Amino acid sequence: MDLSSEARFTGISLMHRYAREFNSLLERQEKKTGVAQSKQVEHEQIKNHLGQVAAACMFLGCKMEEEPRRIRDVINLSHVLTFSSWDDAASRTDGVPLSIGECAAPPPLDERYWKRKEEIVSIEQHVLRTINFNTIVDHPYRCILLICETLCFGKGEDETQKWLLSPEDSQTIILRSWRIMNEFSLDASGDVLQFPVMTMSASAISIASEGGLVYDATSDCDGKAIPLPDFWWRAIDVQTDELYSAKRLMQKLISS
Repeated sequence: MDLSSEARFTGISLMHRYAREFNSLLERQEKKTGVAQSKQVEHEQIKNHLGQVAAACMFLGCKMEEEPRRIRDVINLSHVLTFSSWDDAASRTDGVPLSIGECAAPPPLDERYWKRKEEIVSIEQHVLRTINFNTIVDHPYRCILLICETLCFGKGEDETQKWLLSPEDSQTIILRSWRIMNEFSLDASGDVLQFPVMTMSASAISIASEGGLVYDATSDCDGKAIPLPDFWWRAIDVQTDELYSAKRLMQKLISS
């Protein structure tokens, strides 16, 4: 589906929010019953369940960002995409990621489709109850723009603040930061998303100012550093230790 960055980010954030609550529920259930399932059985149950939840969260995220999509589109997408199993990926030693394939055609409008539609609606309600209807998602994309506007990035030099960025450098910082956030929003662990949105956005800007993400020689990022003033994040009330923690995690994920 053709979605905006914010709609995708909302769906992914809701998915991670549900997954944390779901895992906590499993742990509490094991402690209460004193019976632990085998890891293989538990793994298969979670994988099958979360696969359906992912479709429901994307459907819900689109509605939350006033970018609704038909439930038929969500069902088609979840049907046509096929993934190599986690077990196959874990047994590989060549570092090849999970492969994604496509079915030849979307599912037919038969009895199984209508059952699938009912399941998506039911799972969406289940997700909302599990996360206590907390569907508010703070977007780092907007926050990055707000930070740049607050610190007057892009205003050029003046007599009082020589460090102000040129419009071109400001645009480069913004585009690099958005690209960085696109990468980390897809991180399976969701660890970066645990930081406050202001800290997350400031960390992305900091990495962007140091050169951003450069994958290879064909990358559209030249890797050129754009100097910012020392401790600029203090002007937006971001703690230095929090920013460094978020930065270290981001850089670790970049290098992995």
